[in-house]
Amino acid sequence: GFPAAERFYEAALDLWPDDDAERFQLLLRLGTSRVYLREAGAEDVLGEARDGFLEVGDNASAAEAEVLLGAFYGNQGLRDFEHEHNERASALVADVPPSRSKALTLTHIAASLMMAGRYEDGIRIGYEGLEIAADLGLEDLKAHALNSIGISRITLGDAAGIEDVERALAIALEKNLPEAARAHGNLAEMFSNYLGDLPRAF
Repeated sequence: GFPAAERFYEAALDLWPDDDAERFQLLLRLGTSRVYLREAGAEDVLGEARDGFLEVGDNASAAEAEVLLGAFYGNQGLRDFEHEHNERASALVADVPPSRSKALTLTHIAASLMMAGRYEDGIRIGYEGLEIAADLGLEDLKAHALNSIGISRITLGDAAGIEDVERALAIALEKNLPEAARAHGNLAEMFSNYLGDLPRAF
């Protein structure tokens, strides 16, 4: 789990040379753990990782750090800061080749846009992330993208969005991913709020 990961990354960083570029990846992983644990200090660690990646020309990893900074602030309801970091992340991955970092960045931005009510933009960017995730076999990011795309589609009146979220749920259950909880919740909301099918929602 994330608490154990945080402890291991902190211990590794204590032993890692300050001038080794791999240190930035450790900082990114530590920052990721702190974002999901909603702990203070994530912003400092991710900011240091981002700056290090930019220094060595790794824009994709820098974008991942930026989008996680956006998630950190979004979790606190600080939407202006969230969108600011997401805009920077989007610019950083615009011209980089497909990678896990690019797929993660795009799927997180799609989720953020969905939460902000920018459904059409969320669908467009979500499909970009989904295509990369599918090509690279990144099942967790496929599920994440499909979840956000489905919510946006159903909110815009496209009932086929249900199928997207059901696909996300199937992947998450097969791979034992935390995304399953989000998919279950989203399906319940869709069936109750948009389709009026309370028995299925329950």
